[in-house]
Amino acid sequence: MTDRGPATRIPRSLRQPLSRGVARPAASVLSAAIAASVAGTAQAQDAADSGNDDYKSAAERNTQTMEKVVVEARVPSANPYADPQAPYKVDRLQSGKFTRPIIDISKSITAIPRQVIRDSGATSLRDIMRTLPGVTIGTGEGGNAFGDRFIIRGFEARSDVFVDGVRDPGVIAREIFALEQVEIARGPSSTFAGRGTTGAAVNLVSKAPAAESFREIEAGIGTDSYQRVTFDLNQAVNDAVAFRINGLWHDAGVAGRDEVYDERAGIAVAVGVRPWESAGFTFDYYYLDVDALPDWGIPYDLANNRPFDVDRSSFYGLTTRDFWDVQSEVATLKFDWTINDALRLENLTRYGDTGNAYVASAPEAPNAALRTVQARAKTRNQNNEYFGNQTNLIADFATGSVRHEMVAGAEFSDEDMDNTPFVVVPSAVTQPLDDPDPEDWNGTITRSPNTAVRDVDTLSLYVLDTLLFGEQWEAFGGLRWDAWAIDALTIVNEYVNEASRLANDSDFVNWHTGLVYKPVPNASVYAALSSSSNPSGELVDGGGADYGSITPQNQDLDPERNRNYEIGTKWAVADGHLLLTAALFRTEKTNARVTTGAGSAAVTNLEGEQRVDGIELGIAGNFGERLSLFGGYTWLDTEIVSSPDPNQVGKSLPNVAARSFSLQARYQWTDAFAIGGTASYASEINGGTVFATTTEIPDWWRGDLFAEYRFTAGLSARLNVLNLTDETYFDTLYRSATPFVYVAPGRSAQLTFEYEF
Repeated sequence: MTDRGPATRIPRSLRQPLSRGVARPAASVLSAAIAASVAGTAQAQDAADSGNDDYKSAAERNTQTMEKVVVEARVPSANPYADPQAPYKVDRLQSGKFTRPIIDISKSITAIPRQVIRDSGATSLRDIMRTLPGVTIGTGEGGNAFGDRFIIRGFEARSDVFVDGVRDPGVIAREIFALEQVEIARGPSSTFAGRGTTGAAVNLVSKAPAAESFREIEAGIGTDSYQRVTFDLNQAVNDAVAFRINGLWHDAGVAGRDEVYDERAGIAVAVGVRPWESAGFTFDYYYLDVDALPDWGIPYDLANNRPFDVDRSSFYGLTTRDFWDVQSEVATLKFDWTINDALRLENLTRYGDTGNAYVASAPEAPNAALRTVQARAKTRNQNNEYFGNQTNLIADFATGSVRHEMVAGAEFSDEDMDNTPFVVVPSAVTQPLDDPDPEDWNGTITRSPNTAVRDVDTLSLYVLDTLLFGEQWEAFGGLRWDAWAIDALTIVNEYVNEASRLANDSDFVNWHTGLVYKPVPNASVYAALSSSSNPSGELVDGGGADYGSITPQNQDLDPERNRNYEIGTKWAVADGHLLLTAALFRTEKTNARVTTGAGSAAVTNLEGEQRVDGIELGIAGNFGERLSLFGGYTWLDTEIVSSPDPNQVGKSLPNVAARSFSLQARYQWTDAFAIGGTASYASEINGGTVFATTTEIPDWWRGDLFAEYRFTAGLSARLNVLNLTDETYFDTLYRSATPFVYVAPGRSAQLTFEYEF
């Protein structure tokens, strides 16, 4: 891995190499935890057959695990987790902790397959999440990192993103060129994923080597200087060896926004080797580089309680100062061993190094009388280095007439983060509100002498058991124990400031219980109770208590505890190819951290209580042979039930859309021609930090269209028109006393050619 150092990138006109000059504290002992970890995974059978295959072993059902090179015959490059006759419908999850098909999991699951992503025209994880019901985009700043920040079911989820079941630490920008699907396990999920995950755990599933050779190249052009090329090459060398290479080159502006650009380049290489029929290895390497101009939108008019009425294209950043550089480099080694028909072992070891560096202009302190606004520099220069090992052992066995699918596992991770922000002089530039000058800056960018360092060690042990009582009843029970330790300090001019050292050592147990009743083989009704925990300092990118960071006031506190009560139903209709889901839930945070007072008088305690009630509806799959559907609806009611601060009681949680909806449809008009589109809606969103204030962004509707024509068996073209009506709407609202809003992209069009050979 390349050591990029804390100064990864500054504007081209000012770039100078900056040496790292910062030594991290020695990492905690890894060997004991690695030796303690043992693992494996089992995938579930196709949902349509779940009623008939309950008594097959996990090893028998799983001939298509992601890592295996030898898989059942399928369409080349098709998603191995999706219904082969309905690619909008995912039947099973990548994570081996979920041994059952989605229809039988006692939890609300949203799985976005590659075909949905492809048809939608999305090119980043942010694009996918922007219109997803129940999900809100969050802002970045100096206090928390700018990048993939999401609020799900009302709770912060920026640290709850996983890749192939292992946490992907660090807030960065994430691409989709090497993804098979995105899986969102909604609600408290600490039993499966560890700390945090109160709103959801988001798992990104990588493309893996397949048994059949195929080659795909996509090239696209479009409005706003859009250019994008990707390729997906899979080669089966023989029955024991296969490799897969995915590549990316992307260069584009942003529709409706002046000056903004987004350049990306990436490569993902995976090699599968199966020297024995029962065991094999997969090694994959992932690299992504993003060079972009950050866009933090337009200022907010507090006097009229709305975003300023200015041209939507107005850019208040500074092209001679601002930059955003993201780099991600990750290597993963997987091992799987089918010991016998009833026992399976898998191990995953990962090392990663990610960087997120930027100077971005926040349009703050507007003066309506003078028609001016300040472009204030927010900076970050963060590097995350992490090592993780996850192992699972899956066993299929019976106790009397009850069949068990048990997963016993262990996980260890070591995460090291350092943030050496930039010193920008001048840090604020006054701009005309109506005619900003993006080149109005002539100053210096240097590295701060202060580096914030965070070292996090986690050890987890868990047991998950699914009990099958005949063909109609299933029960699930899971327990997970986590030992969490964070050490935080500041390095000043390469010397450790011991007075700044903060630490929290916590261990916590989480659980998930569920009961599933199957009135018919293609349906389920379930009830579930689950929990999650939020230890102090879990959001390592945070710069204060309000950002989820560790502070002198909260370092000795126990974790926050969350409980979820959920009932739901899932039905596979239309010959099993259309999945309909519904869930009713309540999530309670019974000991929320609340800070009262300020400065040296500030006190943080665990005396708050928050509650989220909600309804979720979902649809995915084929209705008939030609119509594919994917979408859902979410209704959320949030409330601060109690707090030491009486001003908070009865208020709603901030950054939450009470109602949101999205439906994507594809109609295969002829064998060669398909047409489709997406309709999305979100109700108004109120800003704020702990509770919702009166600042808000309005509700919005958005419509997208796409059409695809296949010229030959190997050549097709797809046209995407995004935000068809050029709706001016806003992704999110910054919470400070001088808020600003992110402007969502305007109308754009992209023409993409795909060649398969």
